Amino acid sequence: WNHVQRKGCFHFEEDGSIISHEYKMDLPHATNVWITVQPLYLHREDKVENPVDTTLVVLRDGDKDSFIQFTDIRDGEKYCLRCDLRSGSYRLLPFTTGCRLRKRRSQPKQEVPLVVTKSGEIDLSRPFRDTLTDIFEILDLDGNGLLSREEFNLFQVRTSGEEVDDEAWEVVEENFELKKGELTRKGFTDLNLMEAQDNEGDTEELWVTLSSMGYNKALRQDEACPFVIDIYAEECKPKLALEGLLEDNEDVEAAMCKFISSKGEPRELKGGKDVVLYTYSSDSRISTAVENKAGRKAAVQLDCTRSKNCSSHRDDLDYTAEAPPRKTTIGHHILPSNDRQEWIYRCKEAVL
Repeated sequence: WNHVQRKGCFHFEEDGSIISHEYKMDLPHATNVWITVQPLYLHREDKVENPVDTTLVVLRDGDKDSFIQFTDIRDGEKYCLRCDLRSGSYRLLPFTTGCRLRKRRSQPKQEVPLVVTKSGEIDLSRPFRDTLTDIFEILDLDGNGLLSREEFNLFQVRTSGEEVDDEAWEVVEENFELKKGELTRKGFTDLNLMEAQDNEGDTEELWVTLSSMGYNKALRQDEACPFVIDIYAEECKPKLALEGLLEDNEDVEAAMCKFISSKGEPRELKGGKDVVLYTYSSDSRISTAVENKAGRKAAVQLDCTRSKNCSSHRDDLDYTAEAPPRKTTIGHHILPSNDRQEWIYRCKEAVL
């Protein structure tokens, strides 16, 4: 089997939505594929009992209605898909429900220092240097030990909102260590050291960068989730290219609605003519979608508060889904709060 691997990361936007990287897979020949995605742990102590759920939605490139499948088989922390694909290009859209990747409620009381002064010179603290090494590993999406201009550009867009133009990249080339035209770990650390020195030890901008990458004041990455994608193809060598940051989740939600309505159990709701609730259940998650066939908006209360050991991607287990006319919308994504305990899903629906 032919294998290719890429890394990525889920991040929060200011409005609380979750974004990630997007990929394009090219298959020169029809083949059977085995696709997995799972959280990436840089350190053994980073592992948690209830890991963030990670999913890949597979779409035929160039056709928004060409939903193929998504990685719905769970094997430990991996979410997997095995299927036959014909030759051509495919979009791979990473997705997490948001049941376990949550915005933090508060910052740690103690802030880790980012800079120190040695012999009158400003230097980076050891904890910050270690964190920069971790960030470098996350940014190195192809795993070659270097940051390409494209990878560094994604970092800049994420942390400052600015693209790396030719002039900015020339500054990098002239001042920091490169290998084969790509930025090394040392070069990346020195770049941050220069920023600290230029700001005379003021760490405000450094904290903006760290916050954008999901780190709290204790230098723990609690508002982001790195992940790794592995693709195995039996008949050909797959190509997996980065397409940039996936900032619009409409394609993902549309694909999930299509999957839930095609694979889930349908049920017409009392009191709501032309309103159908679909429930898709697997060993690892439950997802619901509301289809509104009518010409006016429909509102459906989905009360899951009687469930046991369940978490929703919504703020509350009691949620009202509003479906526009002749549209389908997501109701709940439900995961067990604790994987090691029994979980029971109960939902009471009411058309409002």
